[in-house]
Amino acid sequence: MESVISRRRYRIRVGCHLEEQRMKRLGGVSTWVVEGDAMALDTVPLDQSALHGLVGQIRDLNIVLISIERRASGRNE
Repeated sequence: MESVISRRRYRIRVGCHLEEQRMKRLGGVSTWVVEGDAMALDTVPLDQSALHGLVGQIRDLNIVLISIERRASGRNE
């Protein structure tokens, strides 16, 4: 049986506003929205390994992580 890698989109909320230069350093982010004192980052479809890598980049940049939500999708991407 062949293994299928599931890719999902996520919304990651961080506790700061990031300038464009820092945003470019975060691979996998497709769009972002300012929400008061925080930002919501929407990702391209990521597998679990890529999601963990992105969270590690956020940690390495000393950005406060507020939440991670899996976005609704009708299918695996």
